[in-house]
Amino acid sequence: MQWIPKNPAHDAVESLASSLRSDGLLRGKSTAAILAPLLVARGIADPESAQRFLSPSLSHLHAPEQMMGLPAAVDRIDAAIERKEPILIYGDYDVDGTMAVIILKTAIELCGGAADFHVPHRIREGYDMRDDVIERAAAAGIRLIISVDMGIRAFAPAETAHRLGVELIVTDHHLPGPDGVPKALAGHFAKANVAAGDSSREFRLGKSEGEGLAVGGELKVDMFKPGQIVDVTGTTLGKGFAGTMKRHNFAGGMKTHGNSVSHRAPGSIGQRQTPGRVFKGKRMSGHMGVRNRTIENLRIVEIDVPRNLLLISGAVPGSEGGRVIVRPSVKAQAQTRRRRLAPNKAPAAAGKPAAAKPAAAPKAAKK
Repeated sequence: MQWIPKNPAHDAVESLASSLRSDGLLRGKSTAAILAPLLVARGIADPESAQRFLSPSLSHLHAPEQMMGLPAAVDRIDAAIERKEPILIYGDYDVDGTMAVIILKTAIELCGGAADFHVPHRIREGYDMRDDVIERAAAAGIRLIISVDMGIRAFAPAETAHRLGVELIVTDHHLPGPDGVPKALAGHFAKANVAAGDSSREFRLGKSEGEGLAVGGELKVDMFKPGQIVDVTGTTLGKGFAGTMKRHNFAGGMKTHGNSVSHRAPGSIGQRQTPGRVFKGKRMSGHMGVRNRTIENLRIVEIDVPRNLLLISGAVPGSEGGRVIVRPSVKAQAQTRRRRLAPNKAPAAAGKPAAAKPAAAPKAAKK
């Protein structure tokens, strides 16, 4: 392979080299003669653009507000700093990625926040975000992740973060792919032109539901009532690495003499020579917890409207201070519809007098 350099226009090179020497930007005739063809080949032909390229300044930077979704991202970071929420900075392993991690972490800590960081190993983890890192962060109680120098094409990690209730802010200078950009937090709020909230969720509404709800409106506890049956969804507690017995609630082996070493053994996991492999989905040891679970048919005991609190009787999934979703019970609504469509006839029949039974014929006496 042979590189063929591009030959720029001779007049443009001479004009730019003369301007650079006269402005005092470059010292020496040979330096201007070398840099002028390179600048013209890059499309920098006028002296002002060359000066901005060779002597950059902070005043040359674009206004930060021009970055898509930046106001919403700033509002979310401000809220995390004010509430002392832990923030994870997910950066690349190259120079601009590590420097971005240092700058952002220092800025957050100077503002009073708490920030941790993760820089992937170049050989073991590779480039871009990973699902397992996000899952470990969620298990540690982190609800806000900021990516620097990566994430513009991290569709699967963005879906994992959304599933675990973790907000994701992507800052990346790379170009997006043909499928667009992942569903990060700031883009949703910027598109709706509202301030960033604690989370972003979607709910399916009926025909008459949500008619009076405007964009940016707030839902409070007064939409519920005491005694109502609800379903509560949350992220379960993280238990770390757990064995097969604890993770899947297996009964274990026989607790008899001679079987003492196999009480808590998972048993055989493989097959014979054909197919000679472990099937996908085999229940084995691994990470336990940090899963979205819904507890059904819980009852609302009391509603505190001034403090916007619900008192619910039952086992609510998740850790203390975690986020949950409270919905009207699906089964209770279906049962109410059944009672309305086919009411029970027993109460109506209870008020009628019982019909007199005919007298039985006398039986003949046996001899």
